[in-house]
Amino acid sequence: MHQITRISGQIIAAMGLYISVCTCSAAGLVIASENPLLNPPINSTEQSIQQNDETEIQQQLQNNRNTEQSQQNQLLQNDQNAEQLQQNQLRLNQQQEQDQLQQEKERA
Repeated sequence: MHQITRISGQIIAAMGLYISVCTCSAAGLVIASENPLLNPPINSTEQSIQQNDETEIQQQLQNNRNTEQSQQNQLLQNDQNAEQLQQNQLRLNQQQEQDQLQQEKERA
């Protein structure tokens, strides 16, 4: 019984040490990430590059929007042209039928 208690105590001590190490490691990471010497602020060149990248991305997004809008306009125009073509074909067919009827009347 005494040995079980001693082993349990050792396990608990080891777990406590492990938890302490994990806590200290986590705290160290937080301290390191907030330390300006280890994580210096962005210099003007890097900031300029980031701004240029952001500007370029914004321009590309706008170009994509413009292209998409242009494609939608073209599809709409294509639909309108197809409808107009269909109406013109119907009128032509009607005119041809009327011409045919007129020719048949003239023959009769």
